[in-house]
Amino acid sequence: MPGTNLTREEARQRAKLLTVDSYEIDLDLSGAQGGGTSRSSEAESGEAPTGP
Repeated sequence: MPGTNLTREEARQRAKLLTVDSYEIDLDLSGAQGGGTSRSSEAESGEAPTGP
């Protein structure tokens, strides 16, 4: 099934199987146009928002 996109319904069904307790985002912009050296890190824990 590689390369096959999920339908919205399939994505909803799979999302019901997941529980997210936390997530972490690490953003490195050092290779960005203009040569910026900014680094940012964000972590969040708690309940994930539920869909419609």
